[in-house]
Amino acid sequence: MSEDGFPEGLVTRAEVAELAALFDRFEFAFDPRSHSVVIGPAKLGSSNAPEIQDKGGFVEVSGILTRRGKFVPLYIMSPRGRQAAIASGKVIKVKAEVKARPFSQPALEKAAPMLAKEWKGKVKK
Repeated sequence: MSEDGFPEGLVTRAEVAELAALFDRFEFAFDPRSHSVVIGPAKLGSSNAPEIQDKGGFVEVSGILTRRGKFVPLYIMSPRGRQAAIASGKVIKVKAEVKARPFSQPALEKAAPMLAKEWKGKVKK
């Protein structure tokens, strides 16, 4: 018996729900040319957020200008303030630079030795 009272090897419904939610955040694709499976973060609508975060670049941010000329992004406003700003018609878009914070390539380089051992002989042609 484990700490939560369930026999070893059995999975609770809550754990299944957590795993399902986790798998919903990833995208799986089969590449027929290399006969491999590609796993990565799920695409967020038309957003290219993972790529921008990994490589850096520019994004458009919606917001308003205060009376003092300070830009306030909509995403930090309260829901009520956001609605008021949109209703006023004073929303503008500004380009903002995002500095690169590489995560996929360093992770792949670190995991590459383990991946080869783990998958050796598992995928059959």
